[in-house]
Amino acid sequence: MTGRTEFGARLTAALLMATVCAAQSAAAQEASERSAAEVAALLAHPNSVLGTLNFNLDFTTYDGTLPGAGDQDGFTLGFQPVLPYPLKSDVNLFVRPLIPIVFQQPVPTADGFEDVGTDLGDISFDAAVGKTFASGMVLVGGVVGTTPTATNDALGLDQWLLGPEALVAVAFTPTAAFQQTPGPGAGQPLLR
Repeated sequence: MTGRTEFGARLTAALLMATVCAAQSAAAQEASERSAAEVAALLAHPNSVLGTLNFNLDFTTYDGTLPGAGDQDGFTLGFQPVLPYPLKSDVNLFVRPLIPIVFQQPVPTADGFEDVGTDLGDISFDAAVGKTFASGMVLVGGVVGTTPTATNDALGLDQWLLGPEALVAVAFTPTAAFQQTPGPGAGQPLLR
């Protein structure tokens, strides 16, 4: 690992730990005062004060003109905690790092493909402020970026990336869905 990559990994880890500590107490207090249905609705809302720990499993198949390219596949587990911090009523700061753990990734070489084994990829992140309006509209704006933290040079870009992000959404809660098939049970709610 280069000195620059090691510094990036340490800085990212320190920022992640500071954010987790700051958001933990507020989110825990908020969640303990709600019913299961309210917690489920909050988790589905894009501007929720509840944090989550997400594990995204990515399986990728490849194709191409290189010999053997169609026989290659990759397998990555992405750990993405969502760390909200309430700034005021209906306004939240979000920090979402994405830490990729690469279990299998084919890398083209002069002799075909090489599997680099299990390594960490570059950590990407976004930090944004979201506001929910009384109409249900949600506005989010912030920055998205990538830090050069890959433990194998073949899996990373070895550069810092930073850019803008924006989201406009309308949040709503479905109350019921009805079955439209004739016969027994027609018109019965599927969701409550």
